[in-house]
Amino acid sequence: MYIINNIVEVQCFCQFNFEKTVKTNTSEILSTDSEKGAFLFEHSLLKYTHYCAVEGKLVFNINQKFFHLMGQQYVSISKKRPYRIKANKNFQFLIT
Repeated sequence: MYIINNIVEVQCFCQFNFEKTVKTNTSEILSTDSEKGAFLFEHSLLKYTHYCAVEGKLVFNINQKFFHLMGQQYVSISKKRPYRIKANKNFQFLIT
């Protein structure tokens, strides 16, 4: 069976809003949006993580290096690697 979901299209921009769009035994996809100026404090995850930009501009601070991510780009972050995120423009992205 095929399922079509419009969650990315209908999400509103707010601080950081996370919506679980897909969860299977082997993977999970989160749809996330953030408004300009929003930020996430330094944190790390227990698995290798991919951030795929849908639209907007974000800055990742990883090991005191700044990575600017815009729509149609992605960044991969190693597990247990501390990082911070700041939205420079309203932003939507997918996390896998």
